[in-house]
Amino acid sequence: MNTRIIQIIIGAVALGGALICGIRWNGFMMRMIGEINRTKPPKDYFPYLTFSFFQMFRVRNEYRRLYPDGRLHVSMWRMCYLGMICLIVAYACLAQTANLIIARMFSG
Repeated sequence: MNTRIIQIIIGAVALGGALICGIRWNGFMMRMIGEINRTKPPKDYFPYLTFSFFQMFRVRNEYRRLYPDGRLHVSMWRMCYLGMICLIVAYACLAQTANLIIARMFSG
């Protein structure tokens, strides 16, 4: 088999893995927010839809404070790291192929 084809297959699998990790990360985050909101009055709820980088750390810290033995935050960070590794592998495998496709699209 051609090495370029193997590289494309590995890149596509890594890209799919990054997508799955992102979805799982979001699921862990939503479960953490749900567990935190269960213990708070409605005026102090963490929002599910509006989200920022700093809110992620606030949710993690609040979850660790309320549930010292909880493991959702560990699973969330594992998915984050694994997804980043998958994105790096996908970029390494697919960047040259994408550049070739783009160059062919715009050349004469």
